[in-house]
Amino acid sequence: MTLALHGNIGSPADFEAVAKTGGAELQAIDLWPLAHLSLDEVADHLAGISGPRGICGYSMGGRLALHAISRHPERWDYAVIISAHPGLKSEQERAERLASDEGWARRVEEPGNWAEFLSEWNAQGVLAGKIPESQNQLGDQAEPIAAAFRNWSLGRQADLRDSLASSPCPIEWVVGEQDHKFLNLAEDAASHSASIRLRVVPECGHRVLLERPEVVSAAIMAAASRD
Repeated sequence: MTLALHGNIGSPADFEAVAKTGGAELQAIDLWPLAHLSLDEVADHLAGISGPRGICGYSMGGRLALHAISRHPERWDYAVIISAHPGLKSEQERAERLASDEGWARRVEEPGNWAEFLSEWNAQGVLAGKIPESQNQLGDQAEPIAAAFRNWSLGRQADLRDSLASSPCPIEWVVGEQDHKFLNLAEDAASHSASIRLRVVPECGHRVLLERPEVVSAAIMAAASRD
């Protein structure tokens, strides 16, 4: 069983295609009820969920998975990280990201602004491609989504490269070939850790979870069978 964590402005439904395309048995959870927790607190919460021995996270969910691996390395038998950031390297970068995420949080909180927010969010170049249908159902989750922008901001995340380098947990790291920023980040993370096996998905951007669910399913199956 694999614990599955969706991305920002996402939902457990985003993993449905993954579950249908292969033999991976998933427990996809809704992250929004946890948005009031800090990164460390949510990592502890995830580690305390009984049953799943593996963890899979996409984008924001991938960062949460990385925190769970970092804080509880012996808890997980394997991990699959999809299109995720291992952490910023400077305090200036973190401060800039905190300010950016505060701006997104305030946009989410504007009454009656959900459709406009989604249009602006999906217009980001890194998110080009297929748009998850589940986004349209999240308008009533504005409060926890805004909290997640603040509490789980990349600006609050430590640089986890060194932690991953010493982690015993085998990791399949999946990234789209056309997602140049996150491909570079994945290659950098892999260069720091022998436990990371990189999977680059041809002709695919950031939203690997939606565009190539069969690749994600294969990565989960491969991770679960690694020695």
